[in-house]
Amino acid sequence: FYIGITPADGIDFETLSLALDRKLADVAENGLDAVEIEAAKKRMINNLIFSTDSLSGPAFIFGRSLSIGLSVDDIETWPQRLGVVNAE
Repeated sequence: FYIGITPADGIDFETLSLALDRKLADVAENGLDAVEIEAAKKRMINNLIFSTDSLSGPAFIFGRSLSIGLSVDDIETWPQRLGVVNAE
């Protein structure tokens, strides 16, 4: 996974970086609640659907995944496995 941040107008990189550090520390200490987890799952599924809406999208997903040792089954069952993720 990756984490990306983009500053709002008028926010400098140092302020943005400190806010990210605080959020990561909070998640490490307190975890995520069920609403945050469900929202993240929905975004991930939506991104997957959008990324497969082209000829090159599925090829990119399979190529990237297979190159790091995942199987075709891992790729095809990812949405179902994501569906059971929860705060526990």
